[in-house]
Amino acid sequence: MRTSKSGSAYRSKTSRIIKASESVDDIVRIWIFHKLFLIVKDPLHTQEILRSTAFRKNDYYKTIFGETALGQGILTNVNTEVWKKQRKILTPTFHFKILHSYIQYFYEESQLLCNIIREEAQDGAETKTDMKLKLAGFDMIVRNVLGIQINAQRNPRMYL
Repeated sequence: MRTSKSGSAYRSKTSRIIKASESVDDIVRIWIFHKLFLIVKDPLHTQEILRSTAFRKNDYYKTIFGETALGQGILTNVNTEVWKKQRKILTPTFHFKILHSYIQYFYEESQLLCNIIREEAQDGAETKTDMKLKLAGFDMIVRNVLGIQINAQRNPRMYL
């Protein structure tokens, strides 16, 4: 049976995977050859894993967080020594009282991002999110730092 990724066979496999994941533990370990992969369902577990200094951020972490979605910056640097030095400088900037004033803009821009993804994936079609995440981040940064709304998410050609 040959169908495209948007075909019924693909949806059937995806729904079976989702249904199977509902019956398993919050953390599932999968070994593929010599590599261990974790599937983490609970966001609190994910937070603990990513915060842990014992967790070695390898090539997959770089691919998921560093090089594709967020780039190599102060928050996503996988070099532990560089990251620790930069974190000490950056930590006071992210104090709760300072960030609280930006929550409304983060919320509005993230809602716009969700709506854009929802519109594109309406009929079960695939949608690429890497550039959408970058544009949403750009909108959030410009809006919070400069105080202007540039709508890069709605007009991506102007900023690419």
